Amino acid sequence: MSDSHGNYRRVEEVVRQNRGEADAFIHLGDGLQEVELLLEKYPDLPLFCVRGNCDWGHPMPGAKKTEARSFGDTKILYTHGDLYSVKFGLEPLVKAGREVGAQVVLYGHTHVARADYLDGMYVLNPGSLSQSRGGPCGYLALDLTDQGIVPVLRTLKD
Repeated sequence: MSDSHGNYRRVEEVVRQNRGEADAFIHLGDGLQEVELLLEKYPDLPLFCVRGNCDWGHPMPGAKKTEARSFGDTKILYTHGDLYSVKFGLEPLVKAGREVGAQVVLYGHTHVARADYLDGMYVLNPGSLSQSRGGPCGYLALDLTDQGIVPVLRTLKD
């Protein structure tokens, strides 16, 4: 999920809808305040996050702009996207994914949901939870199976 911009209700809705089946949640920035509130309510929640350009004043310790982590055999690079100028193209982001050996790159910042397969890797943007541009608000469910990687963009009802 990404770009919740103060809409805690939407962040918690995603967690409630998926908590029983999701192994982890990733927030891609511009929502550290919501992440902090969520972790207060669900302290054992497997939640990872990065700092977005609008999170600059939030004191969350350890929140970086970009992270790479393996989930099973799948390496995922996740970032907000502003460091890679994703509003002007994805090439710098794809290059960063290649450099760390990622099979999946997740990013936000644009508020536009996208699912691309570029240079042998999935490059995915879940859109925005609260301020979508060009479509409904939503998030991304990512299935990492023995048969492959299955990204599913999901929408939220208003």
